[in-house]
This record gives sequence, structure tokens and C-alpha cells, in this order.
Amino acid sequence: DDTPIAAAAARFNRINRTKIVLADPEIGGIRIVGLFKADDPEEFARMAAAVSGGDVERGDGTIVIKLR
Repeated sequence: DDTPIAAAAARFNRINRTKIVLADPEIGGIRIVGLFKADDPEEFARMAAAVSGGDVERGDGTIVIKLR
């Protein structure tokens, strides 16, 4: 509900083992709207990347959202 990506990512990180990392600080200030399953950080990361014009990279226990 019109939440900054950084705040939403922090919520996901509190409850999931897989952590969302914002590689570029500008991404964190972009606002996102939508309903996401709390246990599906992957879906959130894909949508956050789409909204910010970024890409998603998966690592060992992390999902990194970065600008193109």
C-alpha cells in the first residue's frame, strides 16, 4: 500500500531466511503497491525490480535487486 521498497524489503527480511538486498540505494525510495505473500520474497523482488527498472540476481541466501 504505497510503501517504499526499502521498508517492504525490511519486512520480508525479518520473516524469511532468504534476504532481499538493494544494491542501489535509489531503489529503496521507490514506492510500491500490491499484495505479496509474506513467505515469497522472490515474487516481491521480481515486482520491485520491474517497478524500479532493475534486475534480480540470486545468490547464496540472497536476492539482490539492482539497477540496470
